[in-house]
Amino acid sequence: MLQLPWLRMSLTTDSATKVFPLSVHPQPGSDAPAILLVCTANRIRSPLAQYLLLALLHKQGDDQPAWRVESAGVWAQEGLPVLRGAYRAGLAYGLDLSRHRSRSVMAAGLQEFALILTMEAKHAATLCNEFPALAPRVLTLGEAVSGSAFDIADPSHHSARAIQATAKDLAQILSKGLGALQQRLSASVLARLE
Repeated sequence: MLQLPWLRMSLTTDSATKVFPLSVHPQPGSDAPAILLVCTANRIRSPLAQYLLLALLHKQGDDQPAWRVESAGVWAQEGLPVLRGAYRAGLAYGLDLSRHRSRSVMAAGLQEFALILTMEAKHAATLCNEFPALAPRVLTLGEAVSGSAFDIADPSHHSARAIQATAKDLAQILSKGLGALQQRLSASVLARLE
């Protein structure tokens, strides 16, 4: 069994799901290309997307992902845990989000990220307006994985059912779009080197 602290992933999908730790991503400040996933408060969508993406990278056989994947919120209050519904939605995918704490994009060190992927177009517009130099690296997650901009809306009333549906959508989007995301990250890293 892998003994890695920050992420848990299930081995099975039946009622006897086992949860175990996975690998730690490269530390901030490392040379690893970095992706920042952004939503509003950093308590549902972006942390779910962060952990789902890291789980996919691990499932691909990347025990020590060559990328750094983090999350933040455009209007986040610092230090809050994910909402209970997000925590439970994560557990359904074998992900333990209990250590996650919200943070704002201002605290994230935006210049470190090769790609900044937002859940909604309004998040991307806000970041591009506030930080015009980052505009080439900012796009919606939908655009990054499919080429078509679409929003991943905040779950209605933050109900458990709506959060579960959002987690399912994120899992499908990331799974289907992982190859495109890897290509975008590579292109973004190369563009930054020019």
